Amino acid sequence: MDTTEIRSLADIRGLARARRRELGLTQAEAALRAGVSRQFVSYFERGEGGDLITTLRLLSALQVTLLAVAGSAADSAASVDLVHPPKEPDASVMVDLDAHLSSFDRWHRALGDDRG
Repeated sequence: MDTTEIRSLADIRGLARARRRELGLTQAEAALRAGVSRQFVSYFERGEGGDLITTLRLLSALQVTLLAVAGSAADSAASVDLVHPPKEPDASVMVDLDAHLSSFDRWHRALGDDRG
C-alpha cells in the first residue's frame, strides 16, 4: 500500500496528476470517470480551483482513498494520508463516498429547484 503524507492542497493536486498518469488516463478520461469536466481536471491540476466535493469525486475516480489521522500534541500537525485502496480496508474508518456524494447531489438539486 503506497502512502503519501499531505501537507497542502498542492500535494493533493500533484498526487492526483501522478495517479491519473499512473492509471494511463487522459484528463478527459479522468473527468468522464469522475463526472466532471475536462476543464475542471486541467484547472485543478494547475492549481486554479477545485471545491471539496468535486475534488473528492475526482480522487475517488482515480482510486485514491483519503484517510485523516489525528496526531498527538507532540506531533508537528495532524496529517492526511492519501492511500491507494488497501486490499483489506478497515471498516471502522471507511466512508461510503458515493452515498455522501449522492446525498449532496440530491440536496443541491433540491436547493436549485427551490430557488426557481
